[in-house]
Amino acid sequence: MTLKIVERGGLKIGILGILGNRSFKYYPKEISNAITLHDPVTTVKNLLKKIREKVDVVLVLSHQGFDQDVSLARQLKEIDIIIGAHSQTVVHDPKEENGVLITQAGKDGHYVGVIKIQMEKMSSNCIDIPIIIGGREIRTNNLGKCIMPHNHQHILQHL
Repeated sequence: MTLKIVERGGLKIGILGILGNRSFKYYPKEISNAITLHDPVTTVKNLLKKIREKVDVVLVLSHQGFDQDVSLARQLKEIDIIIGAHSQTVVHDPKEENGVLITQAGKDGHYVGVIKIQMEKMSSNCIDIPIIIGGREIRTNNLGKCIMPHNHQHILQHL
């Protein structure tokens, strides 16, 4: 698990990197047996306890497959966005699962995506933020953690 907190535009973004055990399926045994992987749900959950209050957005970069990303989102609603890999799934519109947005861009660089988040910090009172994807509104509670949407609207574009 890799953890990095970056600040961009006044927002603190917690970026977690995880790797699933299926990533080593075709590796030689001497390599795959030398690597110890911990349960991603338990590991991410423990890190979220430490960083969730310190960051505005939690982004997970995952290499465990789309189905495992969905499972992770079902169990950990404190995550805001999961950008995944491994299963080479093409997700044209991000899937929302348990308030977590999940996407993948296929394989071999055939698809490139942009996720744009515009927010302003709010001094008090947390609110739910409407998220608009391709003209369709989706609600999520996670991004409403003490932030006020830019122009009273949170815009997330997946191009």
